[in-house]
Amino acid sequence: MEEDISSIEDDFGFQKKEWVIERIFWVLMALFLTLGLLGTFGDSEALLNHKTTQINGAVVQYDRFSRVEKRFMLRVSFPEKSDNCTIGFNDDYVQQIQITQVIPEPEKVSLENGKVIYHFDCRYRGTVTFFKDPLKMGKQKLLLNINGKEKQLTQYIYF
Repeated sequence: MEEDISSIEDDFGFQKKEWVIERIFWVLMALFLTLGLLGTFGDSEALLNHKTTQINGAVVQYDRFSRVEKRFMLRVSFPEKSDNCTIGFNDDYVQQIQITQVIPEPEKVSLENGKVIYHFDCRYRGTVTFFKDPLKMGKQKLLLNINGKEKQLTQYIYF
């Protein structure tokens, strides 16, 4: 038993360093858990994840964070009546994010100036929902064009 106690006394300097490293890892673990609870890792109803913005009178709801191959939504609500509404995505975004379903179905889809444009009948106002599956990790730059006005949104896709 005396050998065990003497070895602790000999390595007290090492043990002090180990305590500092242990405290650093505790802080990192607490930070990681807090970010997870706030929605940084892809929960669509979490505090930091869900984002709402307005573009040309339309209200856009989207997730800032998602995971690869986990479906998420982008909703565009048109509060005012209009004959035609268009929603456009930049082409490089569409190549990294697969749009799997659009509700309601667009009247037509066209490619114009490096953008994929969806055309809808908006006489009854309403909401258009895009269901998307991310294909690649990393920061995704979305240039969202609604009825001719464009705004840049950023999404980050995790593993």
